[in-house]
Amino acid sequence: MEEISKTQLKKQSQDVINFGKEIAQLSQDQLKKLGLPQDIVDAISEYKKIKSLSAKKRQLLFIGRLLRAINLDKAHAQYDVIKNHSQHAHQLFHLAEQWRDKLILTPDSMTDFINQYPKTDVQQLRSILKNAITEKENNSAPKSSRSLFKIINQIIKD
Repeated sequence: MEEISKTQLKKQSQDVINFGKEIAQLSQDQLKKLGLPQDIVDAISEYKKIKSLSAKKRQLLFIGRLLRAINLDKAHAQYDVIKNHSQHAHQLFHLAEQWRDKLILTPDSMTDFINQYPKTDVQQLRSILKNAITEKENNSAPKSSRSLFKIINQIIKD
């Protein structure tokens, strides 16, 4: 059996602490999806409440110690799924913003949008787009622009 050096043990320990810091940034619902024991979830909740930097550091070390006591393979896999889902949602959000801006600036690009997303309710999209363009020209509140964004976002997600 190969012996693990002290340096490797410290690096592994630091990796677990860094993982603890990353999962501490997740919401309560996302934490539940990781399937962690309740004592770790409680320790993370406590970490979020702490204001003092030195106390946060101590709590993070405690979380790391708790995490080292369990098998983290499932938690790492679930964390990757959550992280990738967040990135995908972020990309879709930006795509919807880009389409909204493109449609308002060049209404002729609506054909491209309809070709790319054929399940679009064309009549509804045209009327809201027309209102959004009018709002932009009159420098009024962007109510229709927000509605346009919501519709585009829903179409892209489907």
